[in-house]
Amino acid sequence: MGTSKALLTHGDRTFVECTVAALREGGCEPVLVGLVDPLGPEAAAARRAGAELLAVHDSSPGPIASLRAAIAAHPSAPAVAVLPVDHPAVRPATVAALLAEHAASGAAIVVPEHEGRRGHPAVFDRSLFAELTDPALQGGARTVVRADPGRVRTVPVDDPGVLLDVDTPQDLARLAAQANGLAGQADAGSAAEDPPARDPKAR
Repeated sequence: MGTSKALLTHGDRTFVECTVAALREGGCEPVLVGLVDPLGPEAAAARRAGAELLAVHDSSPGPIASLRAAIAAHPSAPAVAVLPVDHPAVRPATVAALLAEHAASGAAIVVPEHEGRRGHPAVFDRSLFAELTDPALQGGARTVVRADPGRVRTVPVDDPGVLLDVDTPQDLARLAAQANGLAGQADAGSAAEDPPARDPKAR
């Protein structure tokens, strides 16, 4: 892609700002971002978005290294929501729906489903923290999700962003097209509506 995924842009924000905002506005607090370089531009963008930074000293296990750092920092949290930085189009309402399902059902794992396909983010209950941080775990969090289908709860969402994983320039173009399409729909809807009546007392 030619640059760090975290610093790619979606609209007027970087990917890391988009994902942090989705989590925060969806009800996650604190929001943690794991970084190998806590002084780089990715860190500056994460701070602007209001995230708490975590130093990842060994990134060789892959993305789960950040998850493990988050669990180590907050071992008593009731759950952790995991949103990869390459999913910048996830909506806050999706995050809120997953958290609500976890709170209501106590499911070990909660994931979104759009058009019959599972996506991100995923919510993991504290009961799985030991499994997620086990050094012997192979394949990362995906292995934990697939280990026992009976402990996974899916939440249908009207959010194509849960499936939009930006790994290639073609994915980036698809993200831009999706954003432009949504903006066009919003403009068309606004044009079709009557203007709101103005309160004569308003200034």
